Amino acid sequence: MPSNLLALLDTPRIRRASCYFLFLRRVAQYGFMTAEDKKDIVNNGLDIRTPSGTDDPLSDAEIQQYREEINRMDRIILDAAKRRTEVSQAIGRTRMSSGGTRLVHTREIAILNQFRDELGEEGPTIASALLRMGRGRLG
Repeated sequence: MPSNLLALLDTPRIRRASCYFLFLRRVAQYGFMTAEDKKDIVNNGLDIRTPSGTDDPLSDAEIQQYREEINRMDRIILDAAKRRTEVSQAIGRTRMSSGGTRLVHTREIAILNQFRDELGEEGPTIASALLRMGRGRLG
């Protein structure tokens, strides 16, 4: 590869993007970071972030702030989904141990409708995933 092309590729933005995509490939390969991966992480003071799609430093900073907020919200959503699953499974166990049914169809329809009303056409897909996590697959 010509040295002038290598110089173009050796920029902070390209290095950040390269690290990001190598990391994604590793996560995709294993589905998560292994303990071995975590022990190999060294805090060298470099700020490795996902590419923002802009060369403007002010826009980049704003995008990174939004991404940090999204990451915080994702953590809240994930924790809530896990807790919802636990509570739903406890309800199912209680209902079945007292002779009830595995699920209450009218309750599930109400949840699907609520998610559709609040989130639009993707709402029922999200609700279905949450319901399945709580009660398991049907059939």
